[in-house]
Amino acid sequence: MMFSVPTRQRLFLVTRRRPLVVASRFNSRLASTLRNPASRPNDSCFNSKRAAYAAGGTSLAILGLMWTGRNRCDAPDDARDKRALSTVPLTKLLSGWVAFAFCSSPTWVGMSESLYNILSRIPLVSSITNAVVMQTFFNQFLGGQTIAECISKIEALRSEEIGTLLGYNIEAELDGSSKDMQLILEQTQHVLSSIEAQGKLSRRLWPDTTATGGDNRCWVRIKVTGLLSNPVALYHGSNAILNARAEKGLDKDVPYPGLPHDGDWEAALNGDGVTHADRKELVALRAVLEKIISKARENNVRIVIDAEQSWYQPVIDSLTDEFMQKYNSLDGPATCIASFQAYLRRYPQFLDQQIERADKKGYKLLFKQVRGAYMVTEAARWKKEGREGLGPVWPTKADTDASYNNGIEKTLSTVTDQIQQTGRSRISAVFATHNSISVDLGIKLLEKYGVAKRMPGEDRLVISSEAAGSIAFAQLYGMKDDLTNKITGSVMTAGGFPLVVKSMSYGDLKESLPFLARRATENKAVLEGRGGAAAERSRLGRSWLPVHSTLRYRSSTKDKNTQLNVFVSSKRFKIDLLAANFESSPTLLEEYLRQVKRQEPEYIPDTNEGEFDEPLEEMHDWILQPFLPIFNSIPSLDLSRKYTLENCLFSEEIHYTVKVVGGNLVPAFLEKTDGKKNHLVGAILPSSSYIDYSAFPVYHPSEIHVPVNAESTSLPSIPRKVFI
Repeated sequence: MMFSVPTRQRLFLVTRRRPLVVASRFNSRLASTLRNPASRPNDSCFNSKRAAYAAGGTSLAILGLMWTGRNRCDAPDDARDKRALSTVPLTKLLSGWVAFAFCSSPTWVGMSESLYNILSRIPLVSSITNAVVMQTFFNQFLGGQTIAECISKIEALRSEEIGTLLGYNIEAELDGSSKDMQLILEQTQHVLSSIEAQGKLSRRLWPDTTATGGDNRCWVRIKVTGLLSNPVALYHGSNAILNARAEKGLDKDVPYPGLPHDGDWEAALNGDGVTHADRKELVALRAVLEKIISKARENNVRIVIDAEQSWYQPVIDSLTDEFMQKYNSLDGPATCIASFQAYLRRYPQFLDQQIERADKKGYKLLFKQVRGAYMVTEAARWKKEGREGLGPVWPTKADTDASYNNGIEKTLSTVTDQIQQTGRSRISAVFATHNSISVDLGIKLLEKYGVAKRMPGEDRLVISSEAAGSIAFAQLYGMKDDLTNKITGSVMTAGGFPLVVKSMSYGDLKESLPFLARRATENKAVLEGRGGAAAERSRLGRSWLPVHSTLRYRSSTKDKNTQLNVFVSSKRFKIDLLAANFESSPTLLEEYLRQVKRQEPEYIPDTNEGEFDEPLEEMHDWILQPFLPIFNSIPSLDLSRKYTLENCLFSEEIHYTVKVVGGNLVPAFLEKTDGKKNHLVGAILPSSSYIDYSAFPVYHPSEIHVPVNAESTSLPSIPRKVFI
């Protein structure tokens, strides 16, 4: 069969169903490993201890990464997040990538705590294990081992308009076993010290809280089950509360564990099944909480009381209800923040009741809305106890998402109504979520209800100070920073008051590891899924990989003019470097000529240069530095799309040069072209109008698939592998 083809048309031949390996004609970059030949006394051997640490740490990392899934991240990059990532040190990016690589594997998540317990008992191996964990998981997810180590990180977050929710790792045993009272006293002191530290910071960072409803976004969190020696007292007290409500005919149509009512605390102390030991535990617990909240009030620091398993929640509800009535007066500072779990089926009724109850009793309702962290254990316990009907949590994630998003809409609607009616809100809500859909909904509703407005010349929505004091978002420290950056890049206040808070835990390594393991286990399904650990790993991986891939370097034998060609996402940049453009700065001209000289094939490095960098990479690093803002503004590859050889060879071409302005290199735009006249690979066919193609299959470049993976920052400059 004969086909008519234009003269000099490029022909691409591919074997059916087999990958095509394309050799690069321009892959001539030097790979020199030259070093300063001067010898050093210790070069002949490594210290044995260092070698053991290096080998052990590397082995652990490789073993973990071998188990790591290669899930693709379909979520597009946000330009605001890319800008924020560009300021993060490489060491932090690398340690975060390793941590999320481990978390991407459900196998590693499931065995993490047991594995650590085993390795930590083996001499030498325990030191290696601790070193690896400290540099990866601990560095990524915790603020430090002490408050002092957290301060600089809190200040750094605040400079980005991000508040902090500081918490010492106080964990109860999930099996309900007893806890030493001396340990509880020590941990309580840590909480009090956290309050003092946050209070001191708040007086410096946000001294005047009158315009923000008394809030400064320097908070402390506590976990009730960690503050008493035996959590079974909470269980017995909660059952007594439920029995008392049933006797009064309350909550007949409310799912377990019901709603808080007057008299709940008295029932917890005096109800059937509550022992003398239980009563003593509960009274002591309340005394500790009173001490903590009083200390917080003195320092104008808000205390977040974390939610727990549903079988403990009635007692916790009764305590937070009474503390809000006592410490959240409408005319004075509000101190106590409750936690509401949207995955409980009671939540729609619970939220309505709490808003109505606060209005009726005259206190400010402060709450943190979470989805809930105990879904697996809740379902298992309900089944184990042989209870009939639906359990306390929603049966599907979609139900939980709907409950959470309805909570956002209900809350923001109420806040808006209250501000319009009285000029201030009696509600302050924190939407703690790692779900981008919920965050997008919240931001959209802020604008819809008129709480936030887009001002002329501002890229971000601007929210009033009063509304800002009533609304916040929250994410865990070290997780979903892309979502945090999206919020700070979308909404702002006139004075820079934080609208997003990071929950930062701290504590020594031994106590923190169970905390990390449990958080990973509770969120295993999320970590594996879209937007979870695999996505975090890919996000960090892309951030420390170059945003471009290198194409050919061109130079002239007649002058010192050169040209760089790079791929950024799906676009090709052609950058002309003219020696004349550097002449206004003798220093930059000298550097440019040095870089050009290093690209010459006959160039031999001077031994006095020390460690020798790959010449073309060094030139790219220097010339492309001022282009990074341009590169970062280009949308990332759409990994849900199938890219083809046509996209690689005939991509849009953007033509720039570089000029010197004020002693700095500045990109100068020239033109855009479709690039089809200047593609870089292919075979030039003979000058003939007709060619017999019958001997081999023929494919158009648009039919040839070029694979890209989750870590790809750009299309391959010259594809090494393609598929039909």
